Amino acid sequence: MPSKSWTVSKIAACCFLTLWQIRVKRLQYRLIVGLQTTNIFIIQKNDLNGKDYYVFKTDGSLFSDGKKYLEVGEYWKLSKNMDVIDHVSGWAGGDLLVTYTTRPDGSGSSAYWFVVGSRKFMQVREL
Repeated sequence: MPSKSWTVSKIAACCFLTLWQIRVKRLQYRLIVGLQTTNIFIIQKNDLNGKDYYVFKTDGSLFSDGKKYLEVGEYWKLSKNMDVIDHVSGWAGGDLLVTYTTRPDGSGSSAYWFVVGSRKFMQVREL
């Protein structure tokens, strides 16, 4: 993640103002969204391996399992879904993170909610 000079509190202070980018060691980080109602914000990391998304608490506290941040891609791998995360767009409310995927062959896409509390993905279905 960002160098030691970029603390969670500094990032959190910016997250309610605007989308912004910082470059560190040839990696690019971008704030996706931060909402005061959730006290959580998301950072997108771009590197040679693609994109990944990190969820932080705005006050810098740890999640219930003792982690400083949640790496959305790691939980996606645990779901054993063959789709690839295309992008994360923001919050659907509460602790639901909107995640869009594409099929490996590019033939279509799906939407999921990443439930921060349970660390599980739920496919969004049309009513």
